[in-house]
Amino acid sequence: MTDICALCLGGSSEVPPFGTAHDAQDFVRPCTCSLVVHRRCLLDWFNSLPAARVSRASPADEDGLAISADNDGLANGAANAAFPDATDDTFRSISSAFGGINFSGSVRVNMGVAAPSVLEAPGYLSAPCPQCKQALYFRTRASAALGMVSLARAALTDTVQYSGALVALTGAASGVLAVGYAGLARAGASMLDALVPASLLGPLFLRRAPRARPFALSPPAWDNYKQHLIVLFPIVMYRARSASSVVRSDWRDSAACALSEFWVCNYLSSVGDHKLARAVWANMRAAFGAAAADRRHLARLCRPASLARALVANIDWWDPKVLVASMVPVRWAYQLLFRATFNRWYFDLAARARPRDIANTVSPRDLTALQDLSARRAALWAQMAKAHGPLGLWASFRAGGARAGFRSFSAWCGLAWRLVKTSLSLEARKFSACCRHDYSAAFFYSSSVITAVTTAVWPFLAADVGRVVVHLLARRFGGVPRDRLVLAANLLGMVAVALAKDVANCYLSAQKARQITDMAIVRPAAREPASESQAARPTFPGAYRE
Repeated sequence: MTDICALCLGGSSEVPPFGTAHDAQDFVRPCTCSLVVHRRCLLDWFNSLPAARVSRASPADEDGLAISADNDGLANGAANAAFPDATDDTFRSISSAFGGINFSGSVRVNMGVAAPSVLEAPGYLSAPCPQCKQALYFRTRASAALGMVSLARAALTDTVQYSGALVALTGAASGVLAVGYAGLARAGASMLDALVPASLLGPLFLRRAPRARPFALSPPAWDNYKQHLIVLFPIVMYRARSASSVVRSDWRDSAACALSEFWVCNYLSSVGDHKLARAVWANMRAAFGAAAADRRHLARLCRPASLARALVANIDWWDPKVLVASMVPVRWAYQLLFRATFNRWYFDLAARARPRDIANTVSPRDLTALQDLSARRAALWAQMAKAHGPLGLWASFRAGGARAGFRSFSAWCGLAWRLVKTSLSLEARKFSACCRHDYSAAFFYSSSVITAVTTAVWPFLAADVGRVVVHLLARRFGGVPRDRLVLAANLLGMVAVALAKDVANCYLSAQKARQITDMAIVRPAAREPASESQAARPTFPGAYRE
């Protein structure tokens, strides 16, 4: 019986289109059905399939499939017919350069029975049978040249596509950064303009006069480094408000706070060309040099007042650069004042209203010591008030005479001395806890948005307060230039605004603590048991009620 090709309807004597006589006699049975085709016609049909119908073959789970013994024989006309040549997307979908598929210039049709390990080898493609729609498997022969070309084409296409998206994203990010930089520069310039008079603002950002060098070009007067300090001014002000104490329980927190404090102080000192730091360092070297030469100077430096006068000697405090740099010691002094007064008051308020916050911020050892000292002081107060009050001493004098009265007075003095020592120990423990943690956060949630807005408004409020303070300074220091008095008044205004803010927060915290402590507990009223008729009454929707 003569075989008839199911695709071209030709027999063994009819040559397929653009084929040879050998192609007319080369019949294959690629499927388990009755399909008989020319090898060349089958390859032409496979190459004309759309990319959606061709997929990578995985025939490991299929039964009854195999490779014929004719696998090694390749069709002469099958060269360069391994994949459809419609579009680049079709080519790439069949032969993905990054998927590890082998590329070939010829195709082998798999028939017969093959081991699963052979079918699982790379380079297999599958397509539905044109007659029964079962999977037909085709094996390709690897080609390094085609693989490299396909890889290069895919890499070039992906690079162009993804680089366009990357350029769009980086452009948007660059735009956001540029707008943010311009906004910070505008905010910093406005804040500095409100604090520093115009006649002093320029000299603060000019370059220091360089040393005279022959045959050297003079640098520009405007310091580009200080120009960037204007942009950082809002960030430094925000960080100065949100910075915490350097003394913390954990050394990691202490290191982070110390680094933040160093950054803020270095910024303020950089605006003033480190003039105050250089003057203090020079006075320190001179003072200790004189102390090393003469012991009388060393004994004088042991007194804190003499040491302070020696460190600040010959410093022009009305110099604008020194005024700006002096905000560093003023900041330290205000932090110490806040920890010793306001934060100490917050500690007592939290101990009365929210003691759990204190227990969560101190170590178990310190918490036990605080509780023991508080209980001991309360017991001493009660003992003194009960047994050795003023009436008790007078009664001892009247009943037992001078000796009994003196004995009672001595006991009262002993209790008072024990009370003083216990109170001092308790206050030292509380001050240590206040230096390590800010207890004002126990009553108010710290919002970064509110902090940023109030930081931006802070210099403008300080300038308004400075308009009042400058008149007071002008009466006291009449010979100082007006612009320097304005700068000093604005800096004092910043301290006054910070102090007013802390006082207002104390008042609001006291109100909130009063709400917590005066909270009433409401007990629900006892309900009467439902009667039998009420319990039997239907309550579902649509029920009849009498």
